[in-house]
Amino acid sequence: MKYTSTLISLLFLLPFMTFGQSPSGEWNGTLQVPGFQLDMSITLIEDSEGWNGTLDIPMQKIKRMELADLSIQGRDIYFSLPNVPGSASYSGQFAEDYNEVTGTFTQGGQNLDLTFTKASQQDLERIISELTGFEDLVDSMLIEKNVPGVAIGLIKDGKILMSKGFGYRDYEHKKEVDEETIFAIGSTTKAFVSAGLAILNDENTIDWNTPIKEYFPNFDLVDDIAEQEMTPLDLVTHRSGLPRHDLLWYGTEYSRSELFERLAHLEPTKPFRTSFQYQNLMYMTAGLLIGEKSGSSWEEFTEEEIFRPLGMTSSNFSVDESMKTDNFALPYREKEDKLVQIDFRNIDNVGPAGSINSNVEDMLKWVELQLNRGTVQNKEIINDSQFEIMHEPQMIVGKGSNPSFNAEFSTAMYGTGWFIYQYDGQKIIQHGGNIDGFSAYVQLLPDSDIGMVFLTNKNGSQLNMPLAMELTDLLLNNDANIDWIERAYAGSDIEDKEEEIDDRRRTNTKASFPLSDYEGEYVHPGYGAISIDQKSGVLHYNFHSFNGPLEHYHFDVFQGELNDLDQKVNIQFHMDQEANLSSLSTIVEPTLDPLVFKKLPPKQIEDRRFITAVEGEYTLDTQKIVVRKSVDELKLKITGQPEYTLEPYQKDEFKLKGLPGFSVRFAFDNSRRNVKELIFYQPNGTFRAKPVE
Repeated sequence: MKYTSTLISLLFLLPFMTFGQSPSGEWNGTLQVPGFQLDMSITLIEDSEGWNGTLDIPMQKIKRMELADLSIQGRDIYFSLPNVPGSASYSGQFAEDYNEVTGTFTQGGQNLDLTFTKASQQDLERIISELTGFEDLVDSMLIEKNVPGVAIGLIKDGKILMSKGFGYRDYEHKKEVDEETIFAIGSTTKAFVSAGLAILNDENTIDWNTPIKEYFPNFDLVDDIAEQEMTPLDLVTHRSGLPRHDLLWYGTEYSRSELFERLAHLEPTKPFRTSFQYQNLMYMTAGLLIGEKSGSSWEEFTEEEIFRPLGMTSSNFSVDESMKTDNFALPYREKEDKLVQIDFRNIDNVGPAGSINSNVEDMLKWVELQLNRGTVQNKEIINDSQFEIMHEPQMIVGKGSNPSFNAEFSTAMYGTGWFIYQYDGQKIIQHGGNIDGFSAYVQLLPDSDIGMVFLTNKNGSQLNMPLAMELTDLLLNNDANIDWIERAYAGSDIEDKEEEIDDRRRTNTKASFPLSDYEGEYVHPGYGAISIDQKSGVLHYNFHSFNGPLEHYHFDVFQGELNDLDQKVNIQFHMDQEANLSSLSTIVEPTLDPLVFKKLPPKQIEDRRFITAVEGEYTLDTQKIVVRKSVDELKLKITGQPEYTLEPYQKDEFKLKGLPGFSVRFAFDNSRRNVKELIFYQPNGTFRAKPVE
């Protein structure tokens, strides 16, 4: 059965009127159907054109279905439901005080008694009144928790109760946040990706359970089972078996297609479909799939199929676009108890995982679509059936990362782009988002038709979720008296922490090689290159956008810092059996074994001065040896033997291609302009040839 609905959106920010003696408002009733009770409610609104209204039946997942032929004359009311079979209609009469309607519901020739009771307007008055106190709380928390600004949106029963900014989008110049200020929404973007897959599923363009390999034959993973069996549903439920691998995309220059190709080199840490492991690159892959199957791109598809129908005219897909507007929030972080403006982080390469930027006006339209289960202004954007996938548990997540919240929440589950759990008998559907300088949070309470949005311009702000829970208790009139903010910040505001002593560091050790030997380029097939060089007697590393000095830690381990992340990184260097530095390893995330980056041989073949110095004739006893460059290779010819190709190995040392265990090294004088010896290393000994003068 398919239902249509109309959206009734009223802004309750004006002085509240006195209620009573009027049919206007929400009415709740229970239809006694053989075997069970069917709860329903109607909302009646009078405007300049007359009366209009909607019907909700939660059990049948009917939300705001438009009442047809609505007539209110005196205390008599009548309406029909043409989209319900059996010529469904209702006729009744209001009590004198307009607090009750008694009447008859007719369907398929059956007449059933149905009484509606007016919802408590006092509760609505209470909510509006208490929102003032909530706003005062927000203002005080911005100061106490050192958050520059926040924009908050709240919708209940189709009515916008709050759409407002607090604090500053530009802290230095005291430019205020308002409902139109653009923020990065981070990973709350993911729900837009799952919605896109749902739309394509409706169109039979993709299927949730068809292997990705059928859509992308070049989809390659280390785990063969995951590669063959991974489906669109697996991509967006974090059960690929892969850990985050975020340093593959964060701060790198790789394009979306290059990231897709590098998936083939990323190690899993769990078997496929056995564990929840948050994974951004799989959402990027889902975005590529949406673009591929829609014949455009993820951005173009989302703009056309979601933004435009909802009227989300201020939303975009790149911080570069945000900065072209007149009303965008600047990103901040806290450093030494002070707010510091930081650079915007462009994450276009992994866009579907978190690149959308929006404001609360637009996000409330998105939230209302979720609460309406896919329908807006009588237009179905996403079929209702798809919400059985998106808003229902697909994977067990477990208890939250903040133990102080666990007592009141049920075990967390994950749908597609949404976390799901229970609180105080209410189903909560939510997702947060964080990217440099911004934190976002969206929360839905579908049982109570409530949705809320929080957008802040502070890196890793903890304020959004506890504010959402404070607002939830207010709306539900919950007297649990929980200080959610105190809980969220428990232990995080301790001052004068003693510096931790690293008892794993071995003292009085030294590096095994001169610093110059560590220099070079080290490569991982997935993550790319780490370059090591020496500046003024100190090693420095460069890894995509990360760089900085390396301090000797112990033995052949050096320590640096991932700038922008305030995170230490240890790099360990390794030698081969011939005591040559051959690789380095580093831990890119806690759940992974150290990744090995192999040292590339130096590119001396491209050095004209090196080639000039090594080319020529050498003698070894009576044997004549000739070294020459041919195109982009170095060749070596010994009288009476075939010509060998010299493969770069270590500085000044080359292996003889096709002869394992054989290599040659050019020994230079101090000026490095002349070769003193050509040294052969062979299984049967070491031999030295002299250059012919």
